Amino acid sequence: MSESASQSELARRNALRLSNMESNRLTRECIETALLILMEDKDLDDITITSIIQKAGVSRSAYYRNYRSKEDILTGVFDEAAQAMVGALSEPIAQRDMRECYQLLFEQVWHARRLFQIVRKAGMADRFQETVNRRYLAGIAQTDVQGYYRVRSWIGSIFNIVFGWIERDCRESAATMARICQSFLSEDDLRFGTSRSWER
Repeated sequence: MSESASQSELARRNALRLSNMESNRLTRECIETALLILMEDKDLDDITITSIIQKAGVSRSAYYRNYRSKEDILTGVFDEAAQAMVGALSEPIAQRDMRECYQLLFEQVWHARRLFQIVRKAGMADRFQETVNRRYLAGIAQTDVQGYYRVRSWIGSIFNIVFGWIERDCRESAATMARICQSFLSEDDLRFGTSRSWER
């Protein structure tokens, strides 16, 4: 095979791989959305795989190529939401202005409020919080006992406030929530919290 033919074949395979990756991403998105829509009216235990794939408009094989269970779907959804939340509390912002950090956080929650409402209604707030804890605590040394409890305390406070806001139908503005958080959450805790990697 000539060099130009090899390069053409390589380009074709790369295009096919990217096309497959995009198709998988869309399939996952449809499945996640379908599950969340179904959870608005039903308990997770009452939702079948058949109802998810029908709502998502995907095949059973497409479902099982991407997920092993309904819980597996939620793990992906929770991880994505956690990344969006903590992106609002990134270190560069934290070094500038505490109120801006919290305002960005509550703006992220506002955009994802439907997910938070479903999580709260399904009684899964603790599970969601544990997803964040687990991702975050991976960056804490096992010997740092004080750091371990400090992180759990800070995340627990944030989650209680966020879900309290969701319970009140987000009546207060993101700016008001930022002022509230700034008034009683330690600045040191936020800086401590944002100095670790959330990508682990």
